[in-house]
Amino acid sequence: MNVLKNLNNFVFLQLFQPYYASTAGHERLRAVDATLRVLTVYFEHATDFCTGHASEFGPMSSLLARLVPRIADSLCAVRHAALRAVYWTFRLAHVYKGLARDNVDSTLFDPTVFINEYLGDEGKLEGMLSRKAVKVMADVSN
Repeated sequence: MNVLKNLNNFVFLQLFQPYYASTAGHERLRAVDATLRVLTVYFEHATDFCTGHASEFGPMSSLLARLVPRIADSLCAVRHAALRAVYWTFRLAHVYKGLARDNVDSTLFDPTVFINEYLGDEGKLEGMLSRKAVKVMADVSN
């Protein structure tokens, strides 16, 4: 069975857990980027959810717990990839509710706009800006 068509147990993503909070920037970037890629491929090719049948996206809380803190990471690339991974986590939760893949939740943030408004393209994120970004993300997830 193709692992990217059914990720109910999400063992595949558990491989990255030790690296999300690594002190090495390249390890954090690889873990977050790999997570982003898994989520987007899974969104396109998954067969374990369908339109009209609501269910829970089980790994949502675990993914958010690991990815949202990375939105305030010291590396710009990690911040951007983490935000996009959070976006795809919310998209997956939306389709797990039984809605069509092409139906985007109107309350969901636009990652490009969020990056421009809260994260920027600079190296290290200023403390106040990072707290503001995490607060906005907390408001989005409620």
